[in-house]
Amino acid sequence: ERQGCKEIILTGTNILLYKDIHKLIKNILKESTVPRIRFGSVDPRLVTDKFINLFRDPRLMPHIHLSIQSASEKVLRDMKRPIKISKIKSIAKKLRSINPLFNISADIIVGYPTETENDFQKTLKLAKELRLAKIHYFPYSSRPNTFAEHLKPLDSRTLKTRLTKIKKLDKKLQEKAREKIVGKKMEVLFEYCQNGICYGYAPNFIRVKHKSPNNLTNKIKKIIITLN
Repeated sequence: ERQGCKEIILTGTNILLYKDIHKLIKNILKESTVPRIRFGSVDPRLVTDKFINLFRDPRLMPHIHLSIQSASEKVLRDMKRPIKISKIKSIAKKLRSINPLFNISADIIVGYPTETENDFQKTLKLAKELRLAKIHYFPYSSRPNTFAEHLKPLDSRTLKTRLTKIKKLDKKLQEKAREKIVGKKMEVLFEYCQNGICYGYAPNFIRVKHKSPNNLTNKIKKIIITLN
């Protein structure tokens, strides 16, 4: 705050394990004037209604990145990450009841050794239902000392096909997320300017570029969003 930062990101996949994270956030809001506060990736298994309700404060930006990995409960159990998919859907519904423009992005692992085609299709379906603004997709890769280390990997052709499909879906969902804010007047925090174009992010983490004769670096400006 003393350095003039307009936005901070509280990050760490297990940040919600922090003792009394809700009190910490409330103290940050009370004792600072930083206008924008974001969360990085969070584990959906740790998301509670108490945490969701924090987003009613307009200084908490309407975007969250969920470490989902798969929409197959069977695969998630195999990963030792058990969670009901209904909970993930509920999180999205509750956040958007606070702000309809709330954006959700997610991590997805493609090609876990026990992932069937049906499991993969469930993941694509959930991504559509959640209207993810961005999918961070990764091909599964073996890690030492993990349960899956000795499992037979999927064949490379199947993995490549699934990666192509999720890449295509990600592009389509990103386009829909951008289209949803067209015509809206939104506050954009600009990070840098180059050759008369300033680049920044809307509150819901949509990247924006804006022509300006002035240097808007580290400034928040309300603009009407267009696709041009």
